[in-house]
Amino acid sequence: MTAVRVLVPVHDQAAFMGRALASLRDQDLQSWEAVLLDDGSSDVWDPTHLASVLAALDARPELDLVWCGVRHHDGETSRAAPPGHPLQLVQVTHRRTDQRWTERSELESDDLGRLMWDRLGDGAGTGLVTCEWTDHPGQRHKAIREAYDGGLNVFRSRYHVVGPLRLLSSDSGLTDEVTRYAGLRTREDSTSTGALDVLIVGELAFNPERVLALVDRSHRLHGLWTRHGLGDSTVGPLPFGHVHDLPGDDWRSAVRSLRPDVVWAQLNWPAVPLALAVRRAFPRLPLVWHFKESPHRSRVRGEWPMLAELLVTADATLVATEEEREWLLDALAGRLDPDRVGVLDGDLPSAEWLGPAGPAPAHLRRTGGPAARGLRLRAPMT
Repeated sequence: MTAVRVLVPVHDQAAFMGRALASLRDQDLQSWEAVLLDDGSSDVWDPTHLASVLAALDARPELDLVWCGVRHHDGETSRAAPPGHPLQLVQVTHRRTDQRWTERSELESDDLGRLMWDRLGDGAGTGLVTCEWTDHPGQRHKAIREAYDGGLNVFRSRYHVVGPLRLLSSDSGLTDEVTRYAGLRTREDSTSTGALDVLIVGELAFNPERVLALVDRSHRLHGLWTRHGLGDSTVGPLPFGHVHDLPGDDWRSAVRSLRPDVVWAQLNWPAVPLALAVRRAFPRLPLVWHFKESPHRSRVRGEWPMLAELLVTADATLVATEEEREWLLDALAGRLDPDRVGVLDGDLPSAEWLGPAGPAPAHLRRTGGPAARGLRLRAPMT
């Protein structure tokens, strides 16, 4: 009879599998069965690991959960969870019970206690350090926690999540997109023959209403998203729906097939390379560059020439404030046409967010030149 069933969850981590499985093969206890799951972790065990955790369970029949100590972060050790983290998969053993991991439709989190361990009751440690937790950029918790340049949309992009999420991050708390966007997902897409096909390129910010305002006006929206949806930068598939994604791998063919009427490229520095690539690939396609902030980030990353080219060649540019508009006109004096630079906050909320009916606060009013008042951007596509 098999004494232990070993679950080895992985997600795009083939480089770690050889060492992980070798540590399993070398166990003193040979009565085991391994099941590899395509999910996300890396596992390395000392030869005594399985025997020691099984002995701990045998010694405490009232417990369903035990854990060993762990080596982590280049030589540090802990006899419980690594500091600042929950107990990790590599160090935990539990009896087979009726408890199951929380499904994604209910909650996603870097808090493994919330997802499973807490439901198994009190546990105990073996007191022995018999495994290693490997630190690498592809770890699941790093896609969730903002402290590691993760977050809601990094997680969404990495794991190809197609619907709204309930995501609990140890850094930022709970974001409940299911509740937040419930009313927006019920809107109907346009079938109007006079509708424009608008290609959104890059990323979004907080408020979907500014995007869905085009849906309310019977236009069709399509999305081509950056792979770097850091922090609050929203990338598709969008949790509020109504934007039909283009494939990222062969986007040139997809854009050529779609033949959009206009490109709406946005929003911050992570979107600059993709927006410029679209501009260069389709120079006759009308393009509005909606840039919220952070030109200094493009400079730090060595991408200021890219941002400058995008600003100069866009048919129109929208920025967040008058101060930013003046800064860009100074930085690109003689190259950037003032009449093509308007001011409109890229995260402008809908009027219903502002409370009782009445004029919006001054800092939320639309200002600027012709680009902020309206655009007539029609041209044949190459």
